[in-house]
Amino acid sequence: MLALLVSLGLAAGAPAQPHTAWPPDGPERLQRGLDAVEAGHPEAARPVLEALFKEAAAFYTPDLGSAAYWLGRAHADLDAPDQALRVWEAGLDHLDAAGRFDPRLAEAYLERVFGDSLEVAYGRAADLYLRLLETADTLTDAAARPILRRHIARILPLVPESERGTLGRPVAPNGFGILNPDRDAVALQPGAGARAALWWRRTPDPVLATGRHERIEEHLSRVAYARAHFPCSACATGYDDRGEIFVRLGPPPRAASITFDDSRLLDILLHPNAPHISRRDFPKNAVWYYPDLGYPYGRFVFIDNGERYQAGGLFDLIPLSLRTAGGFSRRSAMLATMRDMVIVHIYEELQRTHTGIGDGPGSGSAQEIYQEARLRMAELATQESAYEAAPASPVPTEIQQEDRLYAVEQRLRMPEQHTNVLEEMEDLPVFFRLARFLDADRTTRTELFWTHPAGTFEEAPFLVDFYAAQLDHRFQRRAMDGRSYPPARLDDPQSMSVSTFTLRGDTATYHLRLQWLQRPRRERSYSIDSLQALNPDPAVLEMSDLLPALMPEIAQTGGGIRLTPYPLPRIRAGMPLALYFEIYHLRFGPDDQTRYAVEVVVERRDAGTLQQLYRDRTRRTAARTDVEGTTSTAREYIAVDLSDVRGAESVTVTVRVTDEVSEQVVERSVQFDVFNR
Repeated sequence: MLALLVSLGLAAGAPAQPHTAWPPDGPERLQRGLDAVEAGHPEAARPVLEALFKEAAAFYTPDLGSAAYWLGRAHADLDAPDQALRVWEAGLDHLDAAGRFDPRLAEAYLERVFGDSLEVAYGRAADLYLRLLETADTLTDAAARPILRRHIARILPLVPESERGTLGRPVAPNGFGILNPDRDAVALQPGAGARAALWWRRTPDPVLATGRHERIEEHLSRVAYARAHFPCSACATGYDDRGEIFVRLGPPPRAASITFDDSRLLDILLHPNAPHISRRDFPKNAVWYYPDLGYPYGRFVFIDNGERYQAGGLFDLIPLSLRTAGGFSRRSAMLATMRDMVIVHIYEELQRTHTGIGDGPGSGSAQEIYQEARLRMAELATQESAYEAAPASPVPTEIQQEDRLYAVEQRLRMPEQHTNVLEEMEDLPVFFRLARFLDADRTTRTELFWTHPAGTFEEAPFLVDFYAAQLDHRFQRRAMDGRSYPPARLDDPQSMSVSTFTLRGDTATYHLRLQWLQRPRRERSYSIDSLQALNPDPAVLEMSDLLPALMPEIAQTGGGIRLTPYPLPRIRAGMPLALYFEIYHLRFGPDDQTRYAVEVVVERRDAGTLQQLYRDRTRRTAARTDVEGTTSTAREYIAVDLSDVRGAESVTVTVRVTDEVSEQVVERSVQFDVFNR
């Protein structure tokens, strides 16, 4: 043991050996160790692989994999998981330094870290997962394709339906919206791994402050749980339909199983004159209910078909021998009565376990089925023989219809994925606006202005932490910043409190992730994608975004103008509103003067009635001002007349700047809803 730890320490601390320093018999030695591991003799493999790993810790071939992976496998098979993990971690470091990547090693590390809930390693493992996705498309390693196929199969149900075709050949969902393809059903599209990694990078990070991607960590944790608790060897994902829903939505708040051991039910089913039916005829099942997701369509029914649990409906809970009960024979009447009792029992069990009785489309019909079955049982009880009755109505057909309608609505309303990372957090009400400006260093500065409804912090006077992450065009995090705000600074009873935050240095397409946290119970996050940096070319007329501000707060202070931004989305008629903006790259005329025109267009859209549905409900007013200046950059603010917007639904203000010298035109717009009360 001690010798092994010393050898690992030396390997981890030494620089990675170049390919030319690898032992010439390395492939043969690796093959011997590999064969011994796969033959079930890890004790024979370990010394061979230890020696190779010590001599060449980064040894790897695309056909066989890495020495680190197989040595770790030997340790794991010898019930030494901690040693296996240390070998894998050292192997990852050495392979990375040598510019190589073993998908087997990466997959083994992910499965160990998340399978054993080693949270201290989650950050590194999530980064490794993204790298595995990004590189698997280009690897010649024989193991890369099957590993990537598994991960894509697990991602597909999370991705919007419109994007699934970019990852793999479209897999049609079953009647209950479950994809869960068989092992060989996922056909990868070229570049699927890189696109999947990009999709993950676009997915908002639930907790910006940590610098980790907790949503990816949560996904991999759910996958490990699903593989352990809902295994399916024939499924491409490695888990059954329960696992797909678990990975998508997390653990169900309510879970139950419909059992058929009620005494009243058994009295009917086991009646001496009844057709034979045994308890084995009733399928094993699980019912999950997510009351807060897609309400009231959060119920999932899973049926054990003998090989795995598959998604189904309430109809599938009825034994096969009872589903077609009906007709005028005595046996048919008996089966119909038994079927009705089973239906009554199913709905009673759903009600008892709070898993959604009567929810969904046609809930009235579902309730009618329940009531009709009860009525039929009461009528039968008054007859001389409980089985001398008229033929039953086609209740199973109605239940099938209810199942189909429920499944359709569920697919429309349930989210593709749901995170529980911040499940204990309530929404923190926040309003904000962004405005882009061009700095002297020719980069774009993004100003964020935010506020909140009055009284937000009166009952919860806790510190508010704000975080902002800047992502480049590839959704890679470029910068991260934050600030803490004491509530005393945020709640000003005399006026609206507006806080400002500045982000600098963007030069191309960029994306923002914003998060406000008021621990322990409130949070608000936003994602702003595909912002474009302002054009720094001096030959191109450019303009900042429009910054709304309140006129009463505009005051001359030492020759400058102080603006109090207005980040709220709504305005009132008559509100004294101003717009601040900057103009860049104005051209000088022959007299060394700049000449430009500023045109302001106010468009009001009126709230329409049914009679006005096909009429143009937009009214426009415009004003123009001609300006001369002495600098290529102009800073302007204009007052906006809102006296005529009462009764409007929304207002859009467009400012259009025309450089009279270069004849270039640029414009920006800002939109508001109108508060008419």
